[in-house]
This record gives sequence, structure tokens and C-alpha cells, in this order.
Amino acid sequence: MSLNGHLTAHWSKHEEAKAVYDVKARLTGLYNTIKGNLAAIEECISSDAFEEVNTEIVAEAQALVDDLTACKEAMEVHLEFLEWTPPDA
Repeated sequence: MSLNGHLTAHWSKHEEAKAVYDVKARLTGLYNTIKGNLAAIEECISSDAFEEVNTEIVAEAQALVDDLTACKEAMEVHLEFLEWTPPDA
């Protein structure tokens, strides 16, 4: 059975459905937050205002951006789960 099939099957069981959907909703929210904030952070880092910032701060910010980018990319492997919607939604 596909992942979507398993999710849909569990959706029909009230308690399991709530637990599965709560976890899925929080993970999806986390993914969307990371994705949205990464775009904004990268825009800030590439702006003229950031050019005068201390190089150690720039390096630290870039290291965190790199880590968050890796996290986002790792989560994108699981888009089938993150993008699943309940049958009655």
C-alpha cells in the first residue's frame, strides 16, 4: 500500500486520525516555516545592508543557512507525507 493509502486508512480511525494528522500538520508547518524563513534570510544576507556586517557574523549566519537548507532538502524527500490531505478536506 502506498503512503497515501496508509494515511487515508488511518484517517478513518478517529483516535489514530487525530494523532497522525497532528504530527503531519506540525511537520508540515515546520517545513513551511523553514522554507519561508530561508528565503527571507537569504534575501537579507545578500542585501547591501549586510555587506558591512562583521565577517564572523556573516560566516555564522551562512553556516546556519546551510544547515537549514540541508534540513529543508532532507524534508523534501518526504513531500508525499507533508502534502497529504485527508479525504474529506
